Amino acid sequence: MTITQPELTLCEVTELSGLSAHTRRDCGLARHGDAAEGARSRLLRETRLRVIRLLADITTSLAAIDTKIAVYEERITRS
Repeated sequence: MTITQPELTLCEVTELSGLSAHTRRDCGLARHGDAAEGARSRLLRETRLRVIRLLADITTSLAAIDTKIAVYEERITRS
């Protein structure tokens, strides 16, 4: 059995990434259609940078967790 994820809209993706303020701004700009494409592009670039920083923070946290797991496993192995 294959489980597929539903496709997410851009608004849903930014909401899931914790960037709800940006989501609201983007969705608001979307209502203006093509006239707001420049502003939406700038907003997406800003959002992208925030996601990159968030990913870096999460990656750092994951590395710290992995290090702590390795310490515990080493202690367990020596016991």
